[in-house]
Amino acid sequence: MIRRVFLVILSTLTIAAVVAFVLSYTVQSKLETLTQPQFDLPFDTYDDLALAMTISARVPQTVGPPGSKVDGLLIRLWKKESGSRAYLHAHNGTLEMMHLVPMSMPQNTPPPRTRGWFGFEFVKLCVVPPFLQPVRPSTPAGEQFLAECFCNATIVALPLWSIVLIGGAYPFAVLIIAPIRRHRRRKRNECVQCGYSLTGLTEPRCPECGSQVGSAVRTGC
Repeated sequence: MIRRVFLVILSTLTIAAVVAFVLSYTVQSKLETLTQPQFDLPFDTYDDLALAMTISARVPQTVGPPGSKVDGLLIRLWKKESGSRAYLHAHNGTLEMMHLVPMSMPQNTPPPRTRGWFGFEFVKLCVVPPFLQPVRPSTPAGEQFLAECFCNATIVALPLWSIVLIGGAYPFAVLIIAPIRRHRRRKRNECVQCGYSLTGLTEPRCPECGSQVGSAVRTGC
């Protein structure tokens, strides 16, 4: 039972990775971005502004007027009351999980920190929209605007082919290799489950693993 559940989970993960890989090259996701400070728009727009700046730091993108689009599949995972939020972005065969945490206006912008291993990346960067640096609003709405636009971003990136390779290894073995192995064991008059020799066996079960044995196999036919 546990093996079947494990097989279903890995198969679903592999199929999802293949679909995400295709969509990462074929779709575009809409963003409600800004080109200049406007404090009377919904805060979701400010979320997208920080997100667009984060994506631009990773992939060349244009942060344009409302209705801008970014390449790839973009999904919001969650947003907390504190303003922190997380997204999945599949683009150009790569899957990135981005976690954005609002912060106050920084005096200095530290450089991005990046670590990579065999196609995997871990990135931490400070997202600061350039055209908002001199803005210091005195209204609560303006302060909220800054809290939504300036953020610390943590990004974990991995190639989608690695998910397909790792997640599909066990399902491939079960669906392709296992039937071949069972066929060979039947030809050698062995138990298809454990490989125990069934020559001369008169009982309906394998004495090694207890699995049911067919009559044709037991008689050696």
